[in-house]
Amino acid sequence: MTKWLMVVAALLAVTPAQAQTESIVIDPSKPAAPTTPSDQSANYTLPYCEDQAQQDYRRGLCVGAIYALVVVLVANQYACVPEGAAESQGRSVVVRYISARPERMHEPFLSLASEAIRDAWPCR
Repeated sequence: MTKWLMVVAALLAVTPAQAQTESIVIDPSKPAAPTTPSDQSANYTLPYCEDQAQQDYRRGLCVGAIYALVVVLVANQYACVPEGAAESQGRSVVVRYISARPERMHEPFLSLASEAIRDAWPCR
C-alpha cells in the first residue's frame, strides 16, 4: 500500500497543476477551415443506411435509430406504420426522403428520418 502511495505522490509531483491553454484567433478575412460532418448529421449517417452490404456497427446505428423512431412516433400517434411493415421498408422510406433533399444533409439525421416516417405513414 505504501508503495502505491509513493507512486501516486511522485506522479502528482511531476504533473503540472494547471494545463496550458491555447489561444485561438479567428481571422474573419480567411474562409473557415473545412469540417468533417457531425456524427449526428445525415451526411454522416445516410451512407450506412444505403449500403446493403455494410455489416458494421454504423449500419446497426442507422437501423436501430429508424426502429426507435418508428416505435416512438407510433406510440405518440405521430405516424401510423402499416401492420407488418418490414425494417427494410422504414429504411427505404428514410433513405429516399433524405436523398431527395441534398441541401438538408447537414441537418440531424434523426430529425430528417422522423420527417420521412411521418410523411410516408401519416395518421388519418
